[in-house]
Amino acid sequence: SLGEQLVEAATDASAAVVHAPSAVVGEIRGGATLPTAFTNAGTTVREVVNTAGSRVRTAVGEYVGASATLPNAVLVGAAEIVESVVRAQGTVAATTVNGAFGVATVAARGGDVWEAFGDERREVRAQAVVARGEIVESWRHARQHIEAARNVG
Repeated sequence: SLGEQLVEAATDASAAVVHAPSAVVGEIRGGATLPTAFTNAGTTVREVVNTAGSRVRTAVGEYVGASATLPNAVLVGAAEIVESVVRAQGTVAATTVNGAFGVATVAARGGDVWEAFGDERREVRAQAVVARGEIVESWRHARQHIEAARNVG
């Protein structure tokens, strides 16, 4: 389905971004300089994001071509919902990655890892609640937009 294809493309892009710091470390451990490591990781991320973008354009093009009779309001509403889900996924993933690095930093400095883990877990939960609220709001907005278009038509 279109939704699955969009989420898969966004997940691939997000995973590439999340993996980039570990790729930089791996490059440096392999003997690369920091600028070279950043360049290589950046190139990899760009390639994945470009591929994901192409997949999204193809999926949307095929969907719209097959659903030409679908009202614009429904397409716009669905796009807004998908966008909010993808943004929420990215925000929660970024918070999780930051938390993991935060816990790792505490561990490296000999701090209380359990306390840091608990703090970061609470932060991820809080961000998930915010993200969920944004998704619900996008559903509400899409519904209003569709209802308004139906009342006009």
